Amino acid sequence: MLSSRRYACSPVVTTIASSRSSPICRWGHLRCSRLRRAGELLGHRRVSGCARHLERQVDRYPAVIARCRDTSDVAAALRYARSAGMAVAVRGGGHNVAGHALCDGELVIDVSGMRDVTVHPDSGRATVQGGARLGDVDRVAVPAGRLLPSGIVTDTGVGGLTLGGGIGWAMRRRGLTCDHVEAVDLVTADGDLLTADDRSHPELLWGLRGGGGNFGV
Repeated sequence: MLSSRRYACSPVVTTIASSRSSPICRWGHLRCSRLRRAGELLGHRRVSGCARHLERQVDRYPAVIARCRDTSDVAAALRYARSAGMAVAVRGGGHNVAGHALCDGELVIDVSGMRDVTVHPDSGRATVQGGARLGDVDRVAVPAGRLLPSGIVTDTGVGGLTLGGGIGWAMRRRGLTCDHVEAVDLVTADGDLLTADDRSHPELLWGLRGGGGNFGV
């Protein structure tokens, strides 16, 4: 899952219905000082109720779920996981039926609240946060006369779709979603924020364009 991405958008050829809002959970005890100030963290008995919202078809129960509001929260959650010796799963749209967004007894980094989308009409590009869904992109891109070639289901997370390639309605004419990624802001396992593009970390950008997860958040 990616903290944010910049895409080249195409002129509109189709529209997709608006997505529904994801369930909101109240969060419990905080241990990480950075998350205490900004992000949110759920632990102990209250995890199971939220986990059912994340992946309704998967019976896994994390020990802790960190709902992040920005890249600093993501970095803090990763550093906390490293210090606690915990494995990490990342949840964006929660659309993956294999349940990769959940892990038993470990830490889930939930970026579903990071859903900002900005379209830059003059350049034909868009900046999309890691938790955005296809409906979030369409609501901003379509009025600007632009389309991001993407998936089929409006509630799909853009991050997971892009990491897996991104097949959809416009792919025969416009290609896969990953074909349009020009840059990625990513938090590494060490908690460092970097940008991957054609000039900086080009090999990483190559891997992120359809190569799956585990490169960072």
